[in-house]
Amino acid sequence: RKKAEEIRARAAELEQLNRRIEEATRLKSEFLANMSHELRTPLNAIIGFAELLHDGKVDPATPTHKEFLGDILASGKHLLQLINDVLDLAKVEAGKLDFRPQKLRLSTVVTEVVAILRTTAAEQRIFIETEVDPAVEELTLDSGRLKQVLYNYLSNALKFTPMGGRVILRALPLGEHSVRIEVEDSGIGVAPQDIGKLFTEFQQLAGGASKRYPGTGLGLALTKRLVEAQGGSVGVRSTVDVGSTFYVHLPRISDAFSTSTPVLTRSVAPGSKVVLVVEDEPREQAYLAGLLAQSGYSVEIASTGAEAIRRAGERTYDAITLDLLLPDTNGIELLAGIRASGRNASTPVVVVTVVSDARVTSGVTVHDVLLKPVQSATLLATLERAAKGEMGSSSPGTRGNS
Repeated sequence: RKKAEEIRARAAELEQLNRRIEEATRLKSEFLANMSHELRTPLNAIIGFAELLHDGKVDPATPTHKEFLGDILASGKHLLQLINDVLDLAKVEAGKLDFRPQKLRLSTVVTEVVAILRTTAAEQRIFIETEVDPAVEELTLDSGRLKQVLYNYLSNALKFTPMGGRVILRALPLGEHSVRIEVEDSGIGVAPQDIGKLFTEFQQLAGGASKRYPGTGLGLALTKRLVEAQGGSVGVRSTVDVGSTFYVHLPRISDAFSTSTPVLTRSVAPGSKVVLVVEDEPREQAYLAGLLAQSGYSVEIASTGAEAIRRAGERTYDAITLDLLLPDTNGIELLAGIRASGRNASTPVVVVTVVSDARVTSGVTVHDVLLKPVQSATLLATLERAAKGEMGSSSPGTRGNS
């Protein structure tokens, strides 16, 4: 009896798993059908109008010629947006999407996004209103990714708002360290049972390639991934036939650099040697982290001197690579702070720098000084010598026992 119950339970699990697989397959098949339709629409326009112009069937001196060129341009931009959405979603899932936080004025970003959509809004006679609280005017976020999020929300609101409706974008403080940005529309709304599908890849509330509202089903899913990758969250409130309010919560100051290279935050293998890479330039971070990870090291990244000091106070590293030019301090002062933390008083430090003057490390103890662009074989050989307690010999600099 017990064996029969186990078999029945296992059969039920397998049946449930099979249903999930079938549903995933159905959703992906529907997504491919939708994507095929979405890609063909602008492609057909581009090819059709270009063929007419190429064959000389439209006089270049007429307004129609310029109109067709405009249609080709608009269709090309639309096609690029579709492709970018697919590629960005894949990059986010793989943890390889770059984020470049910088100081920005939120009202300027909002104005730029609204300007892009103003023609669409005018055609549908939809009024777009913006309200940015002065308390969240200055933020440190990735401007491009923020525009992507706002564009997805606003274009979605315009798509589902009937002619003559209204869309409002608000930005409000959320506590001391976060911002809430919401887009409210007077559209068709979403049924309660469908709310959970909104931010899911490949799912749309109206199925089929010939549905009333076009789209790939990726916009909101991509928005969710972009926001969460920066430490934020998304959500929605909606009432059928009344409207919806889609919102995002984001930190006012983002530090989402590490998503560009997954190896920056995870160990390669248990028991592997751990190297702290102190470097503020994302490309150099990615290069050094990738090189070390492929060679069997675990890697942690510090983009600023303050972050390096914090990390050095939390654990002992097998080695540290150090850039001398950092946004908040110089490498020599930082090295003194790392040594003073105690945990890494004798950790081998390899300076990786563009500064060729041998005097830059005068009076401090480092294992070696390597000039950028550093050769992979040179760096790995230096770390091997450091592990054996041997001093480096490849570059200028004053060295001492480390």
